[in-house]
Parts: sequence; structure tokens; C-alpha cells
Amino acid sequence: MFLAIAIAAVSLGALFDGWSTNRAIRKGAHEVNPLMVKIFGTDRPTARTIYLRGTAAISVESFAALDISHFHPHAAAFFAAALFTQAAVHGYEAYRGYTFTSAN
Repeated sequence: MFLAIAIAAVSLGALFDGWSTNRAIRKGAHEVNPLMVKIFGTDRPTARTIYLRGTAAISVESFAALDISHFHPHAAAFFAAALFTQAAVHGYEAYRGYTFTSAN
């Protein structure tokens, strides 16, 4: 149960993080996170690239967590904690990206 809630939370957090990233890039900023530059393939991705590749990454993480937790039930607590932490980071980055673009 907690794992399903954590997956929903990380999906929502990632959606808002992608939205703020897209907004910042439209206003002339660029992606500085090296991992995201590698995932996007550029430091100035299009909105389509942000949402499609971001969705793919979150889907793979969610599937892996569900699959491993199915065979190792105690792992669900670990994955839920990790995904809630990731959701918090996405929320922070979305807020930071939004306030950055609001100031400019």
C-alpha cells in the first residue's frame, strides 16, 4: 500500500519538476544536472523530450520497485522510503525552478 502511494507521489513530483524545467528552458535557462543532460541528450531539451523521457524513467523505477517487492516483500518499505525521498527532491526542485523563473 505504501509503495503505491509512494509511486503516485513521485509521479506527481516528477510532473511538477518537469513542468518547472520546461518553463525555465522556455525562458532561456538550461539543464545543469549532468544525469538529466545525459537522459535528455542535451542541456536544452524540448517539452516533448522532458515529458517522454521523464515518464520513461519514472516508469522503469516504479516497475523495478513493484517487481522486486513482489518477490521480496520487505523490500517494499525500502523502495517506498526511497521513492518518498525522491518525491520530496522533485518537489523541492519544482519549487526552486518555479521561483527562479518567476524572478526573471
